[in-house]
Amino acid sequence: MSSHFLQRLTSSPAAPRARLPIDLALASALAAVIGLLGGCLGTASGSYTVGGTVTGLTSNGLVIANGSDTLSVASGSSSFTFATEVDTGDTYEVTVTTQPDGQTCSVTNASGTMASAKITNVAVTCRSYVALVADSGEAKVSSHLLGDDGALGAAVNATAASKPSGIVLSPDGKYAWVTNAGSGTVISYAVASDGSLSMLGTVSAGSAPVGIAVTPSGDYVYVANGGGTTLSQYVVGDTGTLSALSTASVNSGSKPLGVAVAASGAYAYSVNSGANTLAQYTVGSSGALSAMSTATVATGSVPQAVAVHPTGVAVYAVNYGGHSISQYSVGTSGALTAMSVATVSAGTNPVAMALRPDGKYAYVANAGSGTVSLYSVSSTGALTSAGSYATGSTPSGVAVSPDGLYVYVTDSGDNTVSQYSIGSGGKLVALSSATVATGTTPLGIAVR
Repeated sequence: MSSHFLQRLTSSPAAPRARLPIDLALASALAAVIGLLGGCLGTASGSYTVGGTVTGLTSNGLVIANGSDTLSVASGSSSFTFATEVDTGDTYEVTVTTQPDGQTCSVTNASGTMASAKITNVAVTCRSYVALVADSGEAKVSSHLLGDDGALGAAVNATAASKPSGIVLSPDGKYAWVTNAGSGTVISYAVASDGSLSMLGTVSAGSAPVGIAVTPSGDYVYVANGGGTTLSQYVVGDTGTLSALSTASVNSGSKPLGVAVAASGAYAYSVNSGANTLAQYTVGSSGALSAMSTATVATGSVPQAVAVHPTGVAVYAVNYGGHSISQYSVGTSGALTAMSVATVSAGTNPVAMALRPDGKYAYVANAGSGTVSLYSVSSTGALTSAGSYATGSTPSGVAVSPDGLYVYVTDSGDNTVSQYSIGSGGKLVALSSATVATGTTPLGIAVR
């Protein structure tokens, strides 16, 4: 065996070359490639602003929000952009948190998921307040824009069904719903920036629907079926149309004429003119009403309407036959207890009630005496009579403007709306044009 062969058998093999620097370089190169391809692979990141357009804003006070980010928008603005950017993949939702003076603003294209570019198509549209009146005698709804002095403009009419009675506007003012007592239906309308109405659809209700209310969220609508014993309940679609809930109606009592929802949205109340009771409900997550363990409380004679204090501390029943207002304190569960002074006097045959948005004053239309009664309201919701004011013939509905500056009363006996400014202490002062013509036999009225 040669020494050369022995050397090959006994010599240690050479150590492999170190590869770590090459592996690190390869990993770095791969990372760079992935970064360049990130957009194609769906891993784009970044943050972008949310903004859009503003139309029709002629007054100050508008505040909008995207989550916790708020933005004041000045009169005359045509666009807006929030300062805080939103990360790609996160959601945004623009809402109106404070309405401007004398106007109502709504938002379209309000929400979505942030992609990889700034949002510029959110649209805020503002208009002057509008008063809508249900003209029962001619199956129409009259629309009146409010002027700078609070006076109603000339009526623009929209078709309703037989005997329109109750009317309510959505919280953002984009939609309106009208009960038609003669046809047993509810009609949905879109409200344009000039106050004109476009019919969206019709749904069935119970017998002789009269009273109507919408939740503060604008998601659900309830109707009092005055010819029967039930409340109909609906969900509001994305376009303002109504669809009956899976449980289409709930029991109220004999001849329910009015319905109202607490500002919290957690409770609802209706008055039963045939039973002299007030029914009380909790509002479920799906909008369905459930009777409280004490389903009803006593009212005065022939209750026609129900109202809830803006802070939720009190509920009121308007007693047509008793010429009075029943007043109740609201417990932590929403249940009602008669106040120590259970009723206060009204005029003859009171039929409707509205409170100023700050809750300090209340107004009641008295059909039999042709007056509107004024009440001061304590922090607990207790009423104290503070005078009365002449209206037209047979006042049937009453509403307060959202800014708390004006009161409007429908006069079904002479086809007018009486209009007032609110002065010191809640006192009413007739406008220079004390009444404005509307349709035949005006009943319900809503302003937003």
